[in-house]
Amino acid sequence: MSLLKDDLKRDKFILLPKSNVIEKVEKDALIRVTFPRGWRLIAKNYYTYRIASVRFEVAYNPEFTRSGNIIPNTQTSSFEANNRANLVVIDIYGNIFNSEEVVFFGPWSEDRFSKTLPSNYID
Repeated sequence: MSLLKDDLKRDKFILLPKSNVIEKVEKDALIRVTFPRGWRLIAKNYYTYRIASVRFEVAYNPEFTRSGNIIPNTQTSSFEANNRANLVVIDIYGNIFNSEEVVFFGPWSEDRFSKTLPSNYID
């Protein structure tokens, strides 16, 4: 949701490096080539983002040094899209449409998996 509303900073997320590593896709042609069967549905009902940099990290609510740098050893996560255009498709609730093509690394990889378990799961 923070990405959809362009509220990453307000919601205490930070992208490293600080640049436009995730950009919104407005071109139907790119969506059509990447998702030939479902592109109309996606273009009409979802938000599509392109991951412009393979190497980036996301931190939630990081602590900063006096000089404004993130403190060392801050836990970060990242993700990548495994399709030809590096596209991630999400709905208005932040759910990933093409979740089979998105791989998470770091703490988010464990957290996202735990949300797929049944609520009565006991290890």
